[in-house]
Amino acid sequence: MRLALTLLFALSLMGATAQQTLAEIHFESENISSVIVQGVFCDVTVEPGRTTKIDGLIAGDGSPGDYEFVKSMDGGQLLIKVESRRTKNKWSWGSSRDSKIAVTLPEGVTLQIKNTSGDVQVERYTANTLDVQVTSGDVSLETINANLSLNATSGDLSVEGLTGDVTSKTTSGDQEFTSIKGNISVVATSGDLELAAVVGNITGQATSGDIEIEDAEGAIVLQTTSGDISGEEVLITGDSRFKATSGDVEFELLNDFSDLSFDLKTSSGSLRAGAVKESKRLILEGGKFDVLGVTTSGSQYFYE
Repeated sequence: MRLALTLLFALSLMGATAQQTLAEIHFESENISSVIVQGVFCDVTVEPGRTTKIDGLIAGDGSPGDYEFVKSMDGGQLLIKVESRRTKNKWSWGSSRDSKIAVTLPEGVTLQIKNTSGDVQVERYTANTLDVQVTSGDVSLETINANLSLNATSGDLSVEGLTGDVTSKTTSGDQEFTSIKGNISVVATSGDLELAAVVGNITGQATSGDIEIEDAEGAIVLQTTSGDISGEEVLITGDSRFKATSGDVEFELLNDFSDLSFDLKTSSGSLRAGAVKESKRLILEGGKFDVLGVTTSGSQYFYE
């Protein structure tokens, strides 16, 4: 009897927790010029294909009709949006445990993703622009040929293999860029910035976090409030500026130092440009590219 009750309880528990399909969408077209995806509690994946194709699924322990994929067309623009039909606890992770939107796009179709509480992954994407906005989730982009706009409130960003200009901003999360051919403008309120193998001008700002650059070529403008700024194998090809309120600035440069002019200042720290060392102010003139550095509490080192 006890065994039978145990089995009955287990079966009832499985039935209570079993997931079912709450909403789904399957769409395919050859006449789409741009796509907008607005997801909630969904992981979004994008890969190339011959047609524009959307496959969406929301599964969980709610009831069919709690959620809906809304599709609308405006000319060649396709909008896919997740909406909740629940009256109580309108959005709940427990009621949508397995939610995803899979997108395939032909070359040239522009894409905008606005996602809340879910990750975004885009691979082998080619178009004029790519716009990704994430409220809580990580972003992974690989092999991108487009001008890129990124904005994340809470989540890490990873971009590898991009041709195009980048504008990126995070409130809380790290940003990592590798193999970039284009100009980069990045801002991080709380998080580190890492850039490697970049050919293009770099502008970066971190309020609380470090900025690290490796194997880069371009004009560089970097600023931190609380964090270090460092670089290895960097070739400066335009006027550059570095500012750290609380942190050090240290760069290994590939330049011939005769091509650079330095104006470095620090309130508390040491200064070095090549073989020249000073304590509060260091000036070297004569180069075609200006390097300006200011630290409040931190040292500055530029060497070959």
